Amino acid sequence: MKTQYTSMNDKIVLVSGGTSGVGKATAIGMARLGAKIIIISRTKERGIKALEEIARTTGNNQVEYILGDLSLYSNVRKIVEVCQERYPRIDVLVNAAGAIITKSARTSEGIDQSLAINYFSHFWLATELVNLLEKSENGRIITVTGQPIFVKYSPIIIPTEDMSKKEMKKLASTGTLAMKVLFTKALSKRLANTNVIANTFHPGFVQSELGRDLPFLLKLIGNSLNFIGVRELEIGKFLASAASIAKVTDSFFDNKGKRIDLPSKKYNDDYAERIWVYSMNVTVKFKKEV
Repeated sequence: MKTQYTSMNDKIVLVSGGTSGVGKATAIGMARLGAKIIIISRTKERGIKALEEIARTTGNNQVEYILGDLSLYSNVRKIVEVCQERYPRIDVLVNAAGAIITKSARTSEGIDQSLAINYFSHFWLATELVNLLEKSENGRIITVTGQPIFVKYSPIIIPTEDMSKKEMKKLASTGTLAMKVLFTKALSKRLANTNVIANTFHPGFVQSELGRDLPFLLKLIGNSLNFIGVRELEIGKFLASAASIAKVTDSFFDNKGKRIDLPSKKYNDDYAERIWVYSMNVTVKFKKEV
């Protein structure tokens, strides 16, 4: 996988979740290859801290941040508008935002908070930024999922507006892995006649602050795993830059760069379209309000 990296000089990369964990590890890798890195941060302090670390680690000072709360569609629209004003194109979109939310709560827009950040933020950025990605010679959308065994056995839950709280909790906690793979499948189909590809991947163990809001014991376990986590993500560099996969789309990769086959009974066009329709129906409501 390492031998397939290519220079990313003059490439523009937008990273969600770029202040920590998978997002930052991916940003570091691509910055080392020469890319211009833009990360999305909820706070100015975390954004500046991440940019300083990326620049210090790689020697690449082409780093910027955009403020925004990815759990809100209205904020995502503002982020997209900033990108349209500042950048001529986006070459790579890295969907790496995520959070472990233990208590059930809804955003101010009425979506389950976990579902909003762990799924809809990815869907919104990918669909709203297509025009900028199409301006790249080879636009790439790479979305973080999870370990292959979890993805293979993740339940396929097609959301409905009248879902019970119990069903929604299950969807938000375990169903988003499958939803991200399925929406990527549906998106790839819609991008078939463009120069944009969309894939999903398992990052492996990465140093992360994902569990920073967890109870003490769980946080302690999470922090201990950081000792074996990496700070620079090889698979992220590979998916963002390798010429060998320039036309590969609708694929799921493990952290070694191997394409993983997923069961067609679950990961098929029918389920993908149903997830897409649900996601668009939710989004259309917000578009009317923005």
